[in-house]
Amino acid sequence: MIRRAGPADAAALATLNSHVQALHVAWAPHRYLTSDPTAVVVFFDALLAREDVIVALAESDGLDGYAVGSVQTREVSAFKHASVTMVLDQIGVRSDRRGAGVGRALMGWMEAEGRARGCEQMQLEVLAVNEGARGFYERLGYLPEQVRYGKVILRDSG
Repeated sequence: MIRRAGPADAAALATLNSHVQALHVAWAPHRYLTSDPTAVVVFFDALLAREDVIVALAESDGLDGYAVGSVQTREVSAFKHASVTMVLDQIGVRSDRRGAGVGRALMGWMEAEGRARGCEQMQLEVLAVNEGARGFYERLGYLPEQVRYGKVILRDSG
């Protein structure tokens, strides 16, 4: 079952997030922090209070996974059409529940929520090194639209 998360779910979301965050830290320590669990609960408390953010929880044998997204509206400009997009910011599934359809169910729920809010598309970002997630998204019909390049540059302190 997928449901919308509420204020009482902040601690559970922080726990579900911890594995995903650890992977991000391992893959890109220059960008991601090893998070303090209390700070992550505070983060999710604030996120759940925002009206522009949608947080979904998957439940069967306890809490199995979560997804966070928001609807973003872009006005027409001299260069681009107006658009309404569901942007997926986070998704995580308990390691013992992977392959059981939890991620697929969360993505379907977020897509339906986006459609109900007038979104034309759903977008997300994934680290290039995360081949498992890339394959998952591609199996769901997501295709690369842009490639963002990055380079770590450090100032010479001397």
